[in-house]
This record gives sequence, structure tokens and C-alpha cells, in this order.
Amino acid sequence: MSENDLEGALNRLVPPKKCLVIGLGNADRADDGLGLIISEKLKARFPSRAFSERESPPENIVLDHLNDEKVKGFLFIDAMDFGGRPGTFRIFTWDDASRFVPSLSTHKVPMTLIMSIINQHDKVPLLLGVQPESVELMGELTEPVKHTLVRLESILERWLEQNEQGEKTSNESL
Repeated sequence: MSENDLEGALNRLVPPKKCLVIGLGNADRADDGLGLIISEKLKARFPSRAFSERESPPENIVLDHLNDEKVKGFLFIDAMDFGGRPGTFRIFTWDDASRFVPSLSTHKVPMTLIMSIINQHDKVPLLLGVQPESVELMGELTEPVKHTLVRLESILERWLEQNEQGEKTSNESL
């Protein structure tokens, strides 16, 4: 998936509406920490829109915001093996996740269950998966995943900025 494809998909799936970004992973397992790193960097600029499972389990973040009418979607970022080249990324919608993402998970609550609950509340659940090269215990981020981390941080920062600007414009016109 290219940067343009990702930006287009995000805009199509959650157009300038409120979307929360939730980083998942385990920083002690090499590339598995990618989602945490991205979300924590985004949190510095978008503190009310970016979260990390280090601060709270993803199911708690979702439940805290599920009934917020301003929130229209949840974008989870995680390393996941989908058979791609290391560092490649793919966006999974609820339909994709219900067929592709295993219900067995290293998360306390499986992502398919969390995404199902979001979907049942007429919100958009998305999973941005990055193919890891290594999930070695106490390993470092690999080069392909480091490169992807920088690209995704930039894409998501632009996307969140665009959404913020869209909200400011619509609020100013009221």
C-alpha cells in the first residue's frame, strides 16, 4: 500500500470526522513496539486524539469514547503478520478484520471483539497493520520497520491535521 493509497483510504473511510488513533504493541519485542511509538509521537501534537495501550488497555479507551457523538472512528496501529514484506503496511476494515485478523490474540481482549463492538455502535473500526521483520524479545526495531514508522507518522500527522482543520472550518461557519 502506498502513502497516497493510505491517505485516500483514511479519507474515504473516515472523512473529516473525529477519529481516535490507538497504538498497540509490545516495546520489548522489536518491531511489535511500532504502534506504541507512533501513537505516543502523535499524542504530543494531538493529545485528545492519540492514545497508547501503555496508558490504558485499548478496550478501555474504546469504551471511554464509544458514546461520544464526536468520535466517528477508531484507528488501531499494530505490527501484524499478514504475509507481506517487512515494513509494508495495510489497512483492515471491519469486513477485512472479521475474515482475516485472528480472534486469538496476544491482547487481553481480541481485536476482532473490540472492532465488532465499535462496528455495532455505527462507528468505523480500522486496523493499520505493519508487517514486522522481528518480534524478538528485547530486540531493536528493524530498518524496514523504522523506515515505515517515519512514513506512517508523517501520513497520520497530515491526516489528523486535515481533520482538525476541517472541524475548525465547520465550527467557524456555525
